Amino acid sequence: MATVFHEYVPGAQSAFAELVEAVKHAEVKHVVVASYRELALKRSLQNAMLAHLTYATGAEVISLDEYS
Repeated sequence: MATVFHEYVPGAQSAFAELVEAVKHAEVKHVVVASYRELALKRSLQNAMLAHLTYATGAEVISLDEYS
């Protein structure tokens, strides 16, 4: 694990933007999240954020929830 990104203000996107830039810069192939709910509470926003992250970086997002 390289970095943990945490958003301190609900609804803010600065940590997510930093994540996207870090993934691009490091040419990361996989991003692991504990749960997609760590990205957003609503499924539609989760899907939009996952699509943006994948499109902008080419990285696969893996949720640990899928393996429990």
